[in-house]
Amino acid sequence: MLKKIKKMYPHQSLMAIFIIGLLIIAGSFTTQYIFNVQPCEMCYWQRYLAIAMTVVAFIGTLFRGKIKKLFLATITLITLASFSVGLWQSLAQRGFVELPIACQAQEQAALEVSNAQAQVESEALLADLKANKIEYIDCSKVEDFFLNNMTKELMGTENGISLANVNVVLMFFIAIFSFYKLFFKPRKRFRKFNKRHNHNHKHKHKHGNNRNNHNRRYRGSGYNRSNNRNNRRYNNNRNSSENN
Repeated sequence: MLKKIKKMYPHQSLMAIFIIGLLIIAGSFTTQYIFNVQPCEMCYWQRYLAIAMTVVAFIGTLFRGKIKKLFLATITLITLASFSVGLWQSLAQRGFVELPIACQAQEQAALEVSNAQAQVESEALLADLKANKIEYIDCSKVEDFFLNNMTKELMGTENGISLANVNVVLMFFIAIFSFYKLFFKPRKRFRKFNKRHNHNHKHKHKHGNNRNNHNRRYRGSGYNRSNNRNNRRYNNNRNSSENN
């Protein structure tokens, strides 16, 4: 399996990344609309980056030549960005780092407002939050998902594997794969020679017949047609001289 991955050409690599991107996008929408797992702000960032990676991989399959390396480099940067966002969220879920300002709780952001007009707006926002009119998804909390519940029981910890952890693993391997393909030089493909056919002709026919078969095998090119004509003239001249 690893040998086949190493021998993949840039076009095949882009097609594989495109298929993986479609699976990631389909999985994100499945967890949201089928399993009712509402994404947070950082989850949306990771989804947008996955869509960008898929679109770039699809566009790269439409081109030929060395320009495919440019698309692989772009995919490497996109996956590294998504890996960084997922790693930040994963560490925030474990309590090692703080969330970015854009993902902090809206209640905390509203209480820190010092302007009078903004204070009124913040009070209205807090009232809507208390009335459950606006739903806030905390990025630092692990989703209530079957993957989290299964891994939590297996590991015996408070939190199991989150969707951000899955994104970190996927983007890490895709980034390594695309970066490796930037410096991969595929071997030239040569046509395989039919050894069995040549082996039978060497043992069953004489040297003269082999020469004729050799010329017959390459029939269709002007060079070999001229050789056949020269052989015919040589044979005719030889026969005429022997008769004389």
